[in-house]
Amino acid sequence: FVAAFQAPPDYEVAPWLNWKQGVVTYSLDDGCSGQLSAAIPALNKYGLHATFNLVTNWVSNWGGWKQAAQNGHEIASHTVSHANLDSAGEQELSQSKRIIEQNIGQECVTIVYPNCVCGNKGIISKYYISGRTCSGQFVGNNPFDMYEISSFIIGNTGQYNSAQALNNLADQAAQQGKWAVFLIHGVDGDGGYSPISSSALDQHFNYVKQQDKVWVATMKEVSKYILEYKSLTITETGGNGSFMLDVSCQQNGVTKLDQPITIARKVSCTNPTVKLNGSQINSTPYNGKVIFNVIPGNKYSIQC
Repeated sequence: FVAAFQAPPDYEVAPWLNWKQGVVTYSLDDGCSGQLSAAIPALNKYGLHATFNLVTNWVSNWGGWKQAAQNGHEIASHTVSHANLDSAGEQELSQSKRIIEQNIGQECVTIVYPNCVCGNKGIISKYYISGRTCSGQFVGNNPFDMYEISSFIIGNTGQYNSAQALNNLADQAAQQGKWAVFLIHGVDGDGGYSPISSSALDQHFNYVKQQDKVWVATMKEVSKYILEYKSLTITETGGNGSFMLDVSCQQNGVTKLDQPITIARKVSCTNPTVKLNGSQINSTPYNGKVIFNVIPGNKYSIQC
């Protein structure tokens, strides 16, 4: 795909939310026990959210995962039985989505592939907006294929096994202006694949929070942002310091694209006001522009 947002010349669309330098997503597989007991409390401590990818046949504590979702974490699909998707039936995709949505009470729209092997993308796209692989690469804000989102394997099987290594990975994402997906399984001694210590995660979460260079977001949030970035349309009317803008994008058949996305407009005043449906929203004047977040499907006004 080619980024194709359409807007008058005075507008810019941020590559990432709030013009962050890069993005980090924590993507945790298999529902290992240490994720509930250690990873989620550490994330909550710093106000960070992650994506937890469940194999629905392996879940024994739906209540814990539902509470995680209520705290802002994403519960996503890792299929029904962890079967390879290149040979498994469609029910591995459809039933996993249905079971998670029934037990969690929130939409399930992203998937990670068992053993990192992608199946039929035509079928996957009927249920999910993105899928994760494990090729160890950073991802730009205009990926060619939303069903081949790469990730870095975290833990004692490779080089990303300490807080410093995770910090370096996040810094590289910021330096390159890209998205780094951290693939995590076991936490502490819970028996999960490629474990990492909860103390390393805690130190890393503290570093990311303090540095404030990257947008820490779930797979769903970042995937929606990218889809909006590809097709956002801004239509403006008015003039003389008073503008009305209609924000829309090409909607996706699986989910509503309702992720806030950051835009900026040139203005001639120093303290403009931005409103949604008559109510003032947060905005930031900066270098002759006003910066604010919009949600497709809404109308906004700017008043100098």
